[in-house]
Amino acid sequence: MTVKPTSIFMLLGVALLVLSGTSVVCGAAPLPWRAALLGLFGGNDANAIIVREIRLPRTVLAVLIGAGLGAAGAALQALLRNPLAEPGVIGISASSALGAVLVYYGGLNSAHALALPLGGLAGGLCATLLLYGLAAHRLGTAGLIL
Repeated sequence: MTVKPTSIFMLLGVALLVLSGTSVVCGAAPLPWRAALLGLFGGNDANAIIVREIRLPRTVLAVLIGAGLGAAGAALQALLRNPLAEPGVIGISASSALGAVLVYYGGLNSAHALALPLGGLAGGLCATLLLYGLAAHRLGTAGLIL
């Protein structure tokens, strides 16, 4: 028996909704499902503030970060045409760390709150583009990985 991809995606979507709902309910101050739903859709009591100001943004951010990391991994695997590719293989992780360290020691992190993560992203992006530009056309993706 074969499983259709649409049924797998539907099952994963339902799992995401159930786990997201559980994330909204669970925390240091446990809330019943009914109190969490009432706090989500109305009211100004403590439960509503906990759900709307703390737990819902945390849950949405976790889903968005997971989706972004999955998309980045899939893009890297497609770029290198290797299902086992990961950022440490070609030095993206180390270059991101170098970019963050340069921003930190340059003093730019005190100018803006996002300077340090943006420095890390810029370091990783520069290394990726440089390596791909130098090696991908002459050596191919296998040579780039090696």
